Amino acid sequence: YEWDYETSFENSNSLDTYGDGNYTIVAYVDDGHQDETTIWFGIPGTGEPIPQLVQRPVFTSFAHGAVLSSPVTIQWAPCTDPAANLIWVGLDSETDDQSYIFPVNATQLDEPLDLSPGRYDVGLGYGVWYETRNADGIEFSCGKYSESDYEFTVVP
Repeated sequence: YEWDYETSFENSNSLDTYGDGNYTIVAYVDDGHQDETTIWFGIPGTGEPIPQLVQRPVFTSFAHGAVLSSPVTIQWAPCTDPAANLIWVGLDSETDDQSYIFPVNATQLDEPLDLSPGRYDVGLGYGVWYETRNADGIEFSCGKYSESDYEFTVVP
């Protein structure tokens, strides 16, 4: 089974209500029994909270709403947020979904992408993410991120 919990806020102060700490998860199974476990949403192995990233990710090779020709170069401003430990890029269209994870020092996809004509939504995130296990041996991941979403259109 996989349990996903995600929330997003325009203002990072809103995280105070749903921030770091112990979370108890109760799974109610169709046969009537339930399972319960607790996870620490924070830096694994410590009592420390996960720092909130403050740098806004910015694409540098195109602007929001751009009209582009294929192949498309995807570049972004360097991540200088000291809390970040990864960068991701997600690209979605009616016919194509792609996602990439990069080390925090990356500033572009290795090569331009050959993209079919159409509208694309593309997201760029600077994140701080941890994979760990709780006391019950259940694997989980937790993290925080700062994300920017753009769209562009590829023309023939």
